[in-house]
Amino acid sequence: MDATLVGTFGSNRDALQHIVAAERSYFSRINTAAAKRAGLPPRLYDDTMRADASASLPVGKPYGDGDPQLDGYSHGVTNMILPDYWLTRPSVNVDETTQRAFDELLNPTINAGRCPTIQFTLPWPKWQFLCYVADHHNVALHGSGDPNIPLFEPRQSNDLNEFGNQKATYAASDGLWAMFFAIVDRERVGSVTNACIRLTDETGNLHGPYYVFSVSQSDLPNQPWRTGTVYLLPRSTFITQSPMAFGSYQVHFAQLASFVPVQPLAKLTITPADFPFLMQIRGHDDQRLQEYATALQTGAPWPSDP
Repeated sequence: MDATLVGTFGSNRDALQHIVAAERSYFSRINTAAAKRAGLPPRLYDDTMRADASASLPVGKPYGDGDPQLDGYSHGVTNMILPDYWLTRPSVNVDETTQRAFDELLNPTINAGRCPTIQFTLPWPKWQFLCYVADHHNVALHGSGDPNIPLFEPRQSNDLNEFGNQKATYAASDGLWAMFFAIVDRERVGSVTNACIRLTDETGNLHGPYYVFSVSQSDLPNQPWRTGTVYLLPRSTFITQSPMAFGSYQVHFAQLASFVPVQPLAKLTITPADFPFLMQIRGHDDQRLQEYATALQTGAPWPSDP
């Protein structure tokens, strides 16, 4: 089962508030148990933004840690209305030189036809390139484990949210979100939960994007990652999921849908090491997740804390 932690679970504010409260309690319990097993104080363990058993993962490294691509980037989370496990996009100033280099790589590639693989040799990380492309070009992004998709055909999805439960081709308007789907080996995890949102406050200021990335808790120790592909798709036939009110904020989702076939423009190979949040992918309990989903779908009593 696919589920988006906040936003895709519920289509009304009360349901969303239930999810926020439940998730905060739920991840707190997971992190406390994991901290005991890892021999760490619960707060310290939670600060690493890792899920159950992931402290044993050798892949990746914390933010900074001497890596020039990550030093100085913000890895905090919003202190507005979201639980503290939500991640913010690493902050970086894409200057004119970087933009020019990205455009010089992108434009000839997408104009070449036949969906070429982007030969990425630039000194900047791939996530910066993909985020720039999604933010500044009329391009949608789709992450996959299949490197040879010539045409994206609409398929019936299985999602708890009406927008995500249509016969459509789905894509993202955010580079990091698309990368998550490229590097998670779906055949090796029971389920994924994920989200990418932006928030507009009462003054009209836009905040974010904010992310949650999680896979089945039982599968996380096995490092279910793969080398994948992010496809660049023309955005002209895609529609954006409608925003939703949450208190004084508007929640904007990075999910796009096209109801007609889409031919990709280009593709970029992504390895797990390219994903800057690899060590921040959490784990969730599939049974509890299903209980939350059932409550929202059927009106059953809201699951109580065990």
